[in-house]
Amino acid sequence: MKTMPRPPVSLATIFLLFFVSVIAPAQSEKSDALVSIQKKINTRLYTMLKLSEQWHGETPDVLQEDKIRIISQSAVLINDPANPVPLPDEILQNQEYEILDYQNRYYQIETTSGQRGWLSELYVERFAESAGANDLGISLPSGSKKAALLGMANETYASIIQLYESAEKLAKDTDDGNSEVFKAIQQKKRYSDLLYARDFEGFLVEEKVDSQIAQRVSVNGRLAFGTSSFNRSFASSADELQKTGNTDLGLQLAYKLNSNSALTLEGGTRKEALQSIYRNSYGGAGYRFSSDGRTLNAGLKLNNYKDDFREINNYQRLNLFANAREELSENLSLSLRYQLLNNRFNNRVENNYTRHALSFGALMNTGVNQSLNIEANADLSNSSTSYFDYNRYKPQITYQSGNELGKSRNITAYAEVFQFNLVPLRSNNKYFFGMRGSKPGNNAGTSNTSEFAFLYRQFPNNARTDFYQINLGKGFRAYGSGNKQLNTQLVARYFPNNQDFSHADLHMNYQSNSKTYYSFTGNIRYWYPGATNFITTDIYAKVGVKVQSFSISPLLGLHNNLDLKADEISLKNDKNSLRAGLEVRGELLIAQILRWKMRGAYEYGFVNNAAVESINNVGEIVFGEIYQRNPTSLQLQTDLSAKVMRQTEVFGTLRYFTYNTDLTSQFTRTPVLGNDRFTAQLGLRFGYN
Repeated sequence: MKTMPRPPVSLATIFLLFFVSVIAPAQSEKSDALVSIQKKINTRLYTMLKLSEQWHGETPDVLQEDKIRIISQSAVLINDPANPVPLPDEILQNQEYEILDYQNRYYQIETTSGQRGWLSELYVERFAESAGANDLGISLPSGSKKAALLGMANETYASIIQLYESAEKLAKDTDDGNSEVFKAIQQKKRYSDLLYARDFEGFLVEEKVDSQIAQRVSVNGRLAFGTSSFNRSFASSADELQKTGNTDLGLQLAYKLNSNSALTLEGGTRKEALQSIYRNSYGGAGYRFSSDGRTLNAGLKLNNYKDDFREINNYQRLNLFANAREELSENLSLSLRYQLLNNRFNNRVENNYTRHALSFGALMNTGVNQSLNIEANADLSNSSTSYFDYNRYKPQITYQSGNELGKSRNITAYAEVFQFNLVPLRSNNKYFFGMRGSKPGNNAGTSNTSEFAFLYRQFPNNARTDFYQINLGKGFRAYGSGNKQLNTQLVARYFPNNQDFSHADLHMNYQSNSKTYYSFTGNIRYWYPGATNFITTDIYAKVGVKVQSFSISPLLGLHNNLDLKADEISLKNDKNSLRAGLEVRGELLIAQILRWKMRGAYEYGFVNNAAVESINNVGEIVFGEIYQRNPTSLQLQTDLSAKVMRQTEVFGTLRYFTYNTDLTSQFTRTPVLGNDRFTAQLGLRFGYN
């Protein structure tokens, strides 16, 4: 059989095979790298936008009063202001927490164990503190808020420049300079240049570490002295007057080992009269490292708390922590957190406890602006006290997606197990699934949000308190001079083994913020037909006027119960249905040096004498007595600060708070008539490097 001659292989064929097998995959990898750089620049530009908002004061709560301090031993962490259920976590006097949210006179916080809950503002005070660690993935310098924002902006902008240079080189190597991806990168780079030049130009911090020790060390501190007093009045006994100095001494040191790592030291003491005279001495050491997608933050803190009036509260605390994160690739990063918390009471050994908290997370980028976050959390707490002797386990998965047009989606599911070793009735399991989304509105500068969540909480040893809960929410926001906001939420809770306990809550809030601003809040609770069948209504209206940098805000509220089970539908007045108040706040900057802030607030009748009350630990409904009580409160505070050098300022504060409980012996055997608190302080805040 005659063999056909093989056709010659042309140079064009060889080149085509080489291009398909070698060059094309390489080109594809470089194009993918451009997309990855685009995502990173988008993230950093978003960070700069947030920093710019804070720099211009558009988010004052973040920059001014960002923390609360516990001022009462009666403070209890609850899961929901609308239906308060105590949560199994410690809340000790003088502890400090960052504010996550504020609703209906309650602050949302997250404890050191990761437990989120709400605290009544009656038991806390709000204050400002120098910036500390942040959630933006950038090392945040301590010191003044402005210095902190500058440092973060400088690092963020430098990172954008570095990423753009890499993108530019890739675009040249792949002849991809006219691609849509690279054009988008160029546009974001130009916007970053304009934003940085407008707000932060001239403050770029050199990252090189000088060999001189003086250039490696940074210092931040505060020295403050003053006076403080707390007086509690009783109907049947002498007043309790606590009076002492108001001292706050603190020093933070950081030493750069190199451009990627640093050692930190801190120490100080505070003394003040809250409900009693306390002194809190603390010290700690830490290590920070960040390089090439790897971060490590570890440290040890020690506290010694002394109560001069109630020695039974004296304790020592050890807090050991370590947080690590590593980017294994552009699409996968792992994180690990560990904390050891040990409390030792001098005179209440039975209250000693030790808690180990461990958390593992994996963050995966599943697409453009899409991510999947898987977490596993565990708390192991050991104590002779039933409240702190428990184990907690919580696996969680979260999916997030979004685009540059402002559309986003968040889906979360978790299971949480609480095992109380000494009180099995408290043991419970939670199963949660929730979705939250947002998208731009029909008009420019508007956005809409929606929310759905399902929760099943099971008590294996106390079935009467099992319940199902559904949350439905809708929101609208318009940005600009009016800054309008409308939020509506429906929460329905059904108890299959105790139907009289079932109820639904409707929350509504509308705000408009301009020269004349107003806020309307409504809370309605409907008890399902059964032994109760009540509707409880709370409506609050606040109307305010802005005069330059000052605002005046009257507040009016109504509280009533509608009885649907009586022979005739009737409105049950709880005899303190009217609530009223007035708030005045403002700020002045004089000659760009002296800053003065003030706030005054008066409230009348804010008390909840509920006609229907619930006892959660046994799952029963009781009908409370209705008494007439109209407490009043007055709060006055003012702050002065003036820069004397670039990183040094003097400051002074005055705080006065008085509360008349309007309690008599019909409420309690030993009624507290009122509390008065006064603090004054003059001090110096300073920094170096």
